[in-house]
Amino acid sequence: MIKDKNLSIVVTVLYAIFTLICLLHHETWADEAQVWLICKQMTIPQLIEHLHVEGHPIFLYLLVMPFAKLTSDIIYMQLICWLFVCLSVFLLFRYSPFHIITKFAIVLSAGFTYFFPIIARSYSLIPFLMFICAILYSKQKEHPILYALTIALIACTHALMSVFAALLFALFIYDNLLKGKNKKNFILPSFIILCSLVYVIWQTHDTIGRNVCFKTEIFYNTSNEALFVLSSFFKNAYNYAIFTMNNNEFFNPYIDITFIGILILSFIGCFISLFINNKKLFFVAFITIGFQ
Repeated sequence: MIKDKNLSIVVTVLYAIFTLICLLHHETWADEAQVWLICKQMTIPQLIEHLHVEGHPIFLYLLVMPFAKLTSDIIYMQLICWLFVCLSVFLLFRYSPFHIITKFAIVLSAGFTYFFPIIARSYSLIPFLMFICAILYSKQKEHPILYALTIALIACTHALMSVFAALLFALFIYDNLLKGKNKKNFILPSFIILCSLVYVIWQTHDTIGRNVCFKTEIFYNTSNEALFVLSSFFKNAYNYAIFTMNNNEFFNPYIDITFIGILILSFIGCFISLFINNKKLFFVAFITIGFQ
């Protein structure tokens, strides 16, 4: 029987080979090229000012900028995102407590087989940072600065993760500054996370007003529209074509509705399990998904 460490390496290598082949056949999308061109043509001060329009924090741009300045080949940006996802697969198999079937289900999902490793966008960095955060969560008292830096980078990677980072920050303050004994050890880590959150708010708060492509009416303001978005999430998770083709009609209503129902029940079951095992993280997950 293959040991956990060896299995992690084998799976990661096979995953890396498969996704790299797909990556080398991927035609660059416009939003990917835009990140590359911004990094190539702008200085850091210009980048910081321009990101108010983009609506994205700065972390990916800072990673890409040195390569964009030195070369004209966008493959380097693609490889950065691909490498982060490959490392996240290793962390998943090596350190997560999930059943082996669950691990393979995650890696074989659409996100891990295509969207994260192939499309070079800021969300490609999120799995790696999230897994590092999960590993450090129970060790935050031993590694407070490393844990704080991870949360800060999560906030600075994608605006949708800012509330997740803020909630973890609130737990960090509660567990270590309000209830903890060695409070002085957590002042600097708390300041690091706070600075990242303040930066993200400052960077993204005026995006809607400064980006002419945004129309305020696209944002959902009623409970009916929010429920529509949530139902679309489950339909897309089962079969994206249902939402994009045939006037949003089911192909086989009995089969489609059955499997979508299974997805919904599984989703609810995960939250029930999380609530039973860790109420703090349940509220973090619940509020974060509600925000997104």
